[in-house]
Amino acid sequence: MKNDITRDTFDRAKHFSRVLLQQGRVQLDADFNEQASILLDYLRALTVDLIGPAAGPSENLGFALLASDNDINNTTIKPPDDAPTLLKRRQKEKILVTPGRYYLDGLMAQNDAYAMLDRRVIAGITASQPVVVYLDAWERQITVIEDDSIREKALGGPDTATRAKVEWAVRSLGEELKPVAGTPTARTKSVRAQFQDWIEKHHGKRPLLRADLVKEEPNDDPCACSPESGYRGFENQLYRIEIHRPGPGAYAGVAAAEKPATFKWSRDNGSVVVPWSGEDNGALQVPAARDRARGFAVGQWVELSDLSNDVDERPGTLVKLKAAGGGSLTLDPESVSSGAPLGLDQFSGGSAKVRRWDQEVNEDILLDEGAIAIEFDKWYPLEDGLQVSFPAPVKGTPEQYNFRSGDYWLIPARVATHDIEWPSEARTNGRLPDGVEHHYALLGVLELNAGNFSFADMRQKFDRLALSP
Repeated sequence: MKNDITRDTFDRAKHFSRVLLQQGRVQLDADFNEQASILLDYLRALTVDLIGPAAGPSENLGFALLASDNDINNTTIKPPDDAPTLLKRRQKEKILVTPGRYYLDGLMAQNDAYAMLDRRVIAGITASQPVVVYLDAWERQITVIEDDSIREKALGGPDTATRAKVEWAVRSLGEELKPVAGTPTARTKSVRAQFQDWIEKHHGKRPLLRADLVKEEPNDDPCACSPESGYRGFENQLYRIEIHRPGPGAYAGVAAAEKPATFKWSRDNGSVVVPWSGEDNGALQVPAARDRARGFAVGQWVELSDLSNDVDERPGTLVKLKAAGGGSLTLDPESVSSGAPLGLDQFSGGSAKVRRWDQEVNEDILLDEGAIAIEFDKWYPLEDGLQVSFPAPVKGTPEQYNFRSGDYWLIPARVATHDIEWPSEARTNGRLPDGVEHHYALLGVLELNAGNFSFADMRQKFDRLALSP
């Protein structure tokens, strides 16, 4: 979540049951947020214990695919009688996703109405090659930029808390399904095994990040911090390291077959963001910053994005600022690669936004399209003594780390201790991303026979523990 917080203190491994406030003490956002995380983690773990890793309620089982007239006639979810629906207006080769609920690792995905299946899901399907279809769910942050109704208008403009929302998408594996003969039960078992293998192959091996502090060489300047000071910043910060361009990591001295993944960083958890409402002579019209720390400056890199980038977890366009101030930002078009979207007409109306990032060129860092190319085991000095590195996979492992756009790590830096809050073991070996955490569930198999689609349903369902009166 790119929000303005002190830090994220929830740690599942500590097994805390609740947060207890004390009288006369300072109250921090982290305490309240941790209480919510403790309760949410408990509820999701309980859900998994009761119904398993993936299942939906039999009376409101969602996310079936209506791929044929036979599927439509046999669905147990009927369209409302008092209004036309997508179901009644369905065109040939249009596949619908039914409303209802489905739980993935305790996370509830809810579809409120019939939705049209993304055509990319069936792009590779042929009569001889069906595709495995699955549900992907994750949490996304909602701010007043995405939903202004959460702003308290009585305050005259400032925002307060943000929200988290569960997003979902129906996707296909994009890999060939191995042919399976035998009974439907045997086929379902084989497809489930193939799906689990795919999860472990593509999403099981997550990248690691090391973070540490550079020890300065001694000098005779009486105003300089001591060599043992570590973090040299004058403000407490929550650094965010986030993957921008997905892809593999590069190895020093080894020519890469494709562009390496890149990362960007922010000292404010990426929370400096403003809506982008228009353009005037090439300058972006944005709300004026409330202070210098939360504003924009010439030479900074900003990311242009919109709702579709958030939902699809695609990186936006990184571009350098030529001018900033007075509620306008002027972009440097020469700082982006050819064809990158820059104009407001290339972003969704009402959801376009500009986010500040803090990476910059120095003697140890060069930028690749505004971000930093990832080279394994190289230490990248960011600022005020903080440095980060991505350790290479252990030699002999068959798969490379999968750098996924949007994956991030949070590093709290504190002035009082001149240190970062980062486990000592992780400084040496690295730690997994703090998010984004995706959850997957098999839905079934889509097939194409004689020009018609059909859906082999492989969803799991559960009944209520008690009958309704």
